[in-house]
Amino acid sequence: MSTLYDLIDDYQRFSEILECEDTDEAIKDDLKEAVDNLAEDVEAKIDDYGKAISNRKANIAARQAEIERLQALNDADNRAIDRMKGICEQAMRITGKPKVKTTFYNFYFQKNPESVVLEEGYIENIPEEFLVYQEPKVNRTAIKEALKGDDEA
Repeated sequence: MSTLYDLIDDYQRFSEILECEDTDEAIKDDLKEAVDNLAEDVEAKIDDYGKAISNRKANIAARQAEIERLQALNDADNRAIDRMKGICEQAMRITGKPKVKTTFYNFYFQKNPESVVLEEGYIENIPEEFLVYQEPKVNRTAIKEALKGDDEA
């Protein structure tokens, strides 16, 4: 079975020979018939490509649907995990046990202090007493990348 590339190549070669004035008329008739047959073969092969394209599109759609289904399952499991953690924490708070050790798991919760959230651009409005100045630090990652860049050049 010939590939589409082979068929096109043969079609072009036979067509060039047909256009040549030096070609014998009997050969031209045979080549004309071969070119017509090749044209039909090309159309059949293009139809096969269309089928393959449709099949691959269907595969993509099926995989995408499966991805969405699995993602929905993951989301549902994550919500269930969050609910279960909340229920465990609530039970531990009610019973006054910040730590619970079982045969297989250790559960604990801790109170984290509230953090202060600052919006961007407000540092200039913060009084000096709340600012911490630091010594410059070497960015080792940037140096490593720069050295790596020199090696590639």
